[in-house]
Amino acid sequence: MTEIGEFPSIVCAIRVRDVWGNLVTLHRTYLTQNGKKAKVGNAKKMMPIPECVHNVLIWADKDKSVTGKKSANVLKAKLEKRGIRVYLLLPNLPSLERKGLTGTMS
Repeated sequence: MTEIGEFPSIVCAIRVRDVWGNLVTLHRTYLTQNGKKAKVGNAKKMMPIPECVHNVLIWADKDKSVTGKKSANVLKAKLEKRGIRVYLLLPNLPSLERKGLTGTMS
């Protein structure tokens, strides 16, 4: 791994838990000295999902650019190659919001 620099960051526990309720991963966002997202290849990173994971639910945006769905499908393919069962969840009804297409989950 090549080091590209040192950055302040936000580290957050996300709602990924094992069967005993323990957190199993963290989300990191690298920042500039003034608190903006750092201009690096991947300013936002999630630590790998651990080996004990067998099933993953991916809740994806249904944004107008379709970026959320595309990204979710890329992750789904990567996880399935590792033998993980993946369920992709998208809103099924569009809303009237301008930014994205949200709705109820099915």
